Amino acid sequence: MTSEYPPGQNVVFRADFSSDEAWKEVTDLIEKHRGPAEFTLVDDRSHDGLTREGIIRLAESAGMTDLDYAFIADARAMNDSDHSLLVVDLEYNDPSFRVAPEFIRSVADNLTVSNLDFEDFNEGVDEDGVYRGN
Repeated sequence: MTSEYPPGQNVVFRADFSSDEAWKEVTDLIEKHRGPAEFTLVDDRSHDGLTREGIIRLAESAGMTDLDYAFIADARAMNDSDHSLLVVDLEYNDPSFRVAPEFIRSVADNLTVSNLDFEDFNEGVDEDGVYRGN
């Protein structure tokens, strides 16, 4: 990761490169539902298969100490019809959860101000592990 990623923004890493069309659908949904929240979309083939641990290494090597969580557009996000993104905790290693793009702003806003945490969101996921504003 380089300093070109603005500090304090939400970061979405593309970790699956099986379909550019699916990535466009994902990014269109993020844009549609982000509201005033800022998202940096990272589309870098060297991140193919990127995991939570890989993001931590990238953040550490770039000196990004303020990246507490990240969104990952993994194979499930690309292949499932709802395009749910994986949300990973980079600070405390809390269990990850998925979020439907329609609720990405709510998740980002609440995690940013610590109004809700990963435990809260995990309690609100549906049977398939996706948070849909419950």
